[in-house]
Amino acid sequence: MPSYANFEIDIISALSSQLVEAFSRLDIGSLSGEQLESLPKGQGVYKLFHGGALVYVGKADQLKRRLGEHRFKISGRHNIDLAKIGFKCLFIHRNWTALAPEDSLIRHYRAAGEGD
Repeated sequence: MPSYANFEIDIISALSSQLVEAFSRLDIGSLSGEQLESLPKGQGVYKLFHGGALVYVGKADQLKRRLGEHRFKISGRHNIDLAKIGFKCLFIHRNWTALAPEDSLIRHYRAAGEGD
């Protein structure tokens, strides 16, 4: 048996699986102005849904503002009913955002065949 070995911890995979689990415990919220106004300030990752289907994964320095930008943009589109758009978001401490949680979520959902 050798007297040494290399040790690597896959923090990105751990982060991804824990984010997926945390998202699974959330309900899809309405992208209404009232719902967005109730959000606290902070950074994190979010998912947008159309008719309950995942369509977008993103990150933002200010989730409340970014989701409001999505709401404004979508409300100007003729072929999308804003009432069918929903979101989930997770606020993430700035220490963890350097690990690219958005990228790991995108890889996870693509591998699972969601969001394409």
